[in-house]
Amino acid sequence: ETIGIPLLAQAVEKMRSGNVNIDPGFDGEFGKVKLFSDSERKRAKAHTPKLFTSEPAAKPKPGSAHKKKETAPPSSMTDPVSSKGNPELPPTPLTEDKGLIEGLNNEQKRAVLSDAARIIIQAGPGTGKTRTLTARAAYLVSENKTRPERILVMTFTHKAAREVEHRIKNQLPDIDSQVVTGTFHGFCLSLLQEFSDHPISIAEETARKALIRQAAALVGNRTGSVIPKPWVKAIDTAISLCKQSLLTPEDAPETQMPDDFKKNISSDRGSEGPGLDHPGKDTFLSVWTCYEEICKQLGLLDFDALIEKTIHMFKTRPDIAQTIQNRFDHILIDEYQDINKGQYVLTRMISETSNLLVIGDPDQSIYGFRGSDKKYFDLFTREHPDAEHYSLRQNYRSTQTILDASFQMITQKNKASGKEAIFSDLKSGRNLIIQETASEKAEAVAVGKAIERYIGGTSFFSMDANRVDAGGGPETDIEFSFSDFAVLYRTKKQCQAFIKAFENHGIPFQTADKENILALKGISEWIGLLRLAANRAGFLEIERLLDFFKAGLGTKGKLAFRQWFLSQDMTSAPDLLTRLEHLDIKGLRPSVQVRISAVAAELKTMITNVGKETLKDTLIELARESGIERLILEHQNSKDTFNRLLVLGDTPGMTLEGLLDRLALDQDPDQMDEGSEKVTLMTMHASKGLEFPVVFITGCEQGFIPYTRNAQEPENIDEERRLFYVAMTRAKQILCLTYAKKRPIFGIEKKQSKSVFLKDIEEKLKQYAKTAPLKKANQPAARQMELFG
Repeated sequence: ETIGIPLLAQAVEKMRSGNVNIDPGFDGEFGKVKLFSDSERKRAKAHTPKLFTSEPAAKPKPGSAHKKKETAPPSSMTDPVSSKGNPELPPTPLTEDKGLIEGLNNEQKRAVLSDAARIIIQAGPGTGKTRTLTARAAYLVSENKTRPERILVMTFTHKAAREVEHRIKNQLPDIDSQVVTGTFHGFCLSLLQEFSDHPISIAEETARKALIRQAAALVGNRTGSVIPKPWVKAIDTAISLCKQSLLTPEDAPETQMPDDFKKNISSDRGSEGPGLDHPGKDTFLSVWTCYEEICKQLGLLDFDALIEKTIHMFKTRPDIAQTIQNRFDHILIDEYQDINKGQYVLTRMISETSNLLVIGDPDQSIYGFRGSDKKYFDLFTREHPDAEHYSLRQNYRSTQTILDASFQMITQKNKASGKEAIFSDLKSGRNLIIQETASEKAEAVAVGKAIERYIGGTSFFSMDANRVDAGGGPETDIEFSFSDFAVLYRTKKQCQAFIKAFENHGIPFQTADKENILALKGISEWIGLLRLAANRAGFLEIERLLDFFKAGLGTKGKLAFRQWFLSQDMTSAPDLLTRLEHLDIKGLRPSVQVRISAVAAELKTMITNVGKETLKDTLIELARESGIERLILEHQNSKDTFNRLLVLGDTPGMTLEGLLDRLALDQDPDQMDEGSEKVTLMTMHASKGLEFPVVFITGCEQGFIPYTRNAQEPENIDEERRLFYVAMTRAKQILCLTYAKKRPIFGIEKKQSKSVFLKDIEEKLKQYAKTAPLKKANQPAARQMELFG
């Protein structure tokens, strides 16, 4: 302090002792190293001598520019439940003192500091979208615009919601309440649980599919016919599409069906038969109605029903709708280009009297197959002509080469496309790596060898030495760890080749695939037992548990048992187990019935003690007492998943029902263990919102990228192009595009050709790699780059 630099002595001491706070970067922004927390800085400043004796003038309170437009509520919402006026807020440090806008570029600052009631931000990949969103929330609290709990931030994954929550806490460590963060579906579940007069439970994906099959079997029994498996899958897809469009079986969906409906359900009513590719509407509506009846009987809602039921609640209970409108002053929505009709209607309902900020990028709209439509992003400015529009174009994630290549691909090198290119200050001479391999297996092996060489520090990019040159010049050394790599693919089936190759090479990996993770040996049985204990078990869970306990059900026995099960009207797990204890089923051997009765008695004893211990202890005890623990411990992936779910179960306030709801609401990216040193294997869709130093996009072939079904034309070539754009812009430093000359398609080896999307990238941005054996260190490098060993 004697040289006029406040806190210098404390800063030096902190640096020497290593007592610093590291805030890692995310979504393309740089990380920060902080010596002092905000509270430490505040305390220190209180004891620092002032240069001037007079206090600066207080900053005037925000003026009327921030006030929302006076909008008359609809007639159904004329009696407010509570006033939206803010209570007197305690003074907090101003935005500048807290450094909340430090490091933001001019366009980000303008968006964060705006007083507009409606704001739309178009943010390209890696342009600091999350940073802007969290800075906006922190600014509103810091400037006394509102209290934290009156801000709602909605995202599409729990991973994104956790990141937002973590960032806001770091920016405002001294606040006594939290900003409300969550996903659309999680938000709706919380509202339904809050206002419903009966318990609300969610059917996770495997259970939901099992209930669809159960409904199809029931309808088949009634009509004396068997509904083919492809039809059941088509019905499942169609039900999901209808719910996303806010339709019910009673809505006579003849004229209201979403556009994709005809791809799954035949329009030829009354002429159904085995010769048709898709079921007719009669079968579809019968199965859908039966499925809803089963869900009601079990007290379950599926994932897609959460938003539809919430909107229905708002329409039939306007007092509840107004309660929620009065609850929030500011609503911030991430990835707005990915909303579907239900999410669009929900947003309009809850934000009617609130300030609304949406952020997204139409070029990254990739979920049309599940009802999402970027038209709602485009519609925002037409519906809100007074909205302020901001465009984030500076990328903090990728090198300029990666951005140039991805922009050429998305615009098809059309300079007159009207799209604005994003730019980066991260310069690099590294071109995209294009790699051709002989087969699917060769592709997986090549990627595995490339990762090995990166980890080993051996250069396979540089022409002159065995140095990893990933940054810019030949003198740049970058050490990579396994978690720095991502392998992306278009379909989940492509993952198997990489799993085999990586296991053979000893490369640690994790798959971001919720369905397969929950179907792991031991995990599926354990979750089935948890669902039984929570009174959510369907036929699939019961059958799986009977198989685990070796009840002896053969093919014919399972058919007889299924017919018996479907004929029962059971409302609780104890009721079900009691009936199983006193079983009498025609067509089932007496010895099998005795064994089933014994298993039922065991299960009944196990679930009786649920709730008497902590949730974590209950989870462990159920696995151990049932013997499922032994099966879990035999498989490392199952063991890792089990331990991860135990950590989730140990969360304060978590219940068994809450744990099952969380599993139902989680998406593929939520399955990732962020702290593990493993290569990530995931679909291109699941990679949305993530970033990695090194990205391999595999299967860059016609039929996969863009994806086509049965050698037909792509259903949506524009969305396929956007998906490839998303995948390319996940890469921070190095992007490798691989393809195979032949690949098994439905069990038949077929010749493949590289994706047409690669032709849209200028040759000067590409560098072709060839598969070659590793060379000794003293051998001269070949002229053509050897990326893969």
